[in-house]
Amino acid sequence: MDKKYTIGIPAEIRLIKDLERNSVNNNEVAGIIQHGGVPIMIPTRNPELMARYVDLIDGLLLPGGPDVAPRFYGEEPVPELGDVDAFLDASGIELVKLAVAKRKPIFGICRGTQVINV
Repeated sequence: MDKKYTIGIPAEIRLIKDLERNSVNNNEVAGIIQHGGVPIMIPTRNPELMARYVDLIDGLLLPGGPDVAPRFYGEEPVPELGDVDAFLDASGIELVKLAVAKRKPIFGICRGTQVINV
């Protein structure tokens, strides 16, 4: 039996019908499944739990999404700055640090690449 790799995807919070919901992009989920992986959504409201999630996964996919808050890389906001999500930023940055420490592969798409660089 082939090993199924578990890939973590941080989830954004989206307001849908007056309820906050964890959300990941279906294209990333479908891509992981298509290539034999098992996606796991990682809720991002509790950065202190990220170590537990990193222990569950074989790799990490950081998808696109809102801008990274400039405070995380020592800058001031500019007028052109779009929406930011401080919990998503803090959780993503913590996930990257933990995944690097545990030598787990990381793949970033757009915003995800920015989080890796921060």
